[in-house]
Amino acid sequence: MKNGTRISCPVPSKNNINNNPDQNSSNNINKYTDQSNSNNNINKYTDQSNSKNTINNNTDQNSSNNINKYTDQSNIKNNINNNPDQNSSNNNINNNPDQNSSNNNINNKTNQNSSNNNINNKTNQNSSNNNINNNPDQNSSNNINKYTDQSNSKNNINNDTDQNSSNNNINNKTNQNNSNNNIKNSTD
Repeated sequence: MKNGTRISCPVPSKNNINNNPDQNSSNNINKYTDQSNSNNNINKYTDQSNSKNTINNNTDQNSSNNINKYTDQSNIKNNINNNPDQNSSNNNINNNPDQNSSNNNINNKTNQNSSNNNINNKTNQNSSNNNINNNPDQNSSNNINKYTDQSNSKNNINNDTDQNSSNNNINNKTNQNNSNNNIKNSTD
């Protein structure tokens, strides 16, 4: 999504589309869904083709590989959150971010007890192996959601962070180009 314009390039994918469901299956597209133990859940307003991705908005779930609303992705193994523009692979990207690093733990006012890259809102990243979440409540790994509280997840990165480094734990409104740093603000 660039300049407020969403380009739809639908390619046949193995996805099931539903609205307001409660399900424990895989490859499901839903809005405002409460689901547990499911893989590949895709939410509304998503353009994806041949990708192993899960998209959800305002979801409380204990599954893996979930991607949030308004995502345009093709042939990528990514977990992507709200309003991202990404052409890379193996990335979990949230809303309006600027990040080009990998394996980073960034959080803002997040309650999490695990590590390994959960990225929150307003983040643009072209790196690999990252999970993006915003105030999520989840006990799984590789979940992308907005307004979620999560524990035991890999890579938690939160809001308004610009980082181009690797292996960093960075909190809110931080610009760092270093490596192997642990920075946190208002984190439980």
